[in-house]
Amino acid sequence: MSASPPPVYSHLERVKTTNLHARNTPEPPAVPLDPVTAGNNLIDQINTEFKEDYEVPLNKFFNTVDLRYAELKGEQEEVGPDGEKKAGTITRESTPKSPRGKGSYKEKLGYQYLFYNEHLLAMLMKLDTVESQGDEKLRIRRKETIKFVQGYCKKLDACNAKVKELSKAGIEF
Repeated sequence: MSASPPPVYSHLERVKTTNLHARNTPEPPAVPLDPVTAGNNLIDQINTEFKEDYEVPLNKFFNTVDLRYAELKGEQEEVGPDGEKKAGTITRESTPKSPRGKGSYKEKLGYQYLFYNEHLLAMLMKLDTVESQGDEKLRIRRKETIKFVQGYCKKLDACNAKVKELSKAGIEF
């Protein structure tokens, strides 16, 4: 009898074998966090997520809606007693024209409203999971963060009527 040659493993078989061994290795136990620390971490995470991902785009959305709405209403510039234009006023000529019927669905104001509304509500639901466990500082931080997010929810709801009116007029971007 001749000895059979050792098996030749392909790269894929080695990976499968290595992964099998890795799965059987127990992970080190996670150190449980106390509820107050976990609550503070979640509040920090939500604040960071809002500031990095939503604050600037939401403010741009509010400005876009206001500009498009002013365009629709044809607001004129206000002129002061000295004949100079007042700062911050909008004219139909000063607002960029919105393309009609062009662009993707995600660029539409109605979609953006729903997108931001959904994400802000998700943040509020995450904040609802934070239990203060009698810690006054955590309770105050949670309350302040909820009020902050609710403030943006109110601004967004105020924009909704304008978005609907713009949509009816065919201005969706």
